[in-house]
Amino acid sequence: YEGTGTLVTAESNCKVKIQDSKLTGDLVVSATSNSVEITVINSQLVGKSAAVKMDTNCKLSASKNSLIKAEETGVVAGVNAEVSLEDSAIETGRAHGKIE
Repeated sequence: YEGTGTLVTAESNCKVKIQDSKLTGDLVVSATSNSVEITVINSQLVGKSAAVKMDTNCKLSASKNSLIKAEETGVVAGVNAEVSLEDSAIETGRAHGKIE
């Protein structure tokens, strides 16, 4: 699916699972409140400003050749956010932090 604006918005304590998909938009996933869990499996999330934007205590997990990519920032994360990758990648046009 390709669209404009934010494609998926998740609120407090929401769990989002994206599997076997290709989503393209200005911002693909926006976790606007805390404690949101985003799981990406065998998918591509391609954003302009960002692919994923997460608030405090959010978790992003990507696996099985998933690609999270944006022209500007791949993932924007708030305080105490967690990102885990398994056979997956984050590609970004500009770096704003360090992933170890």
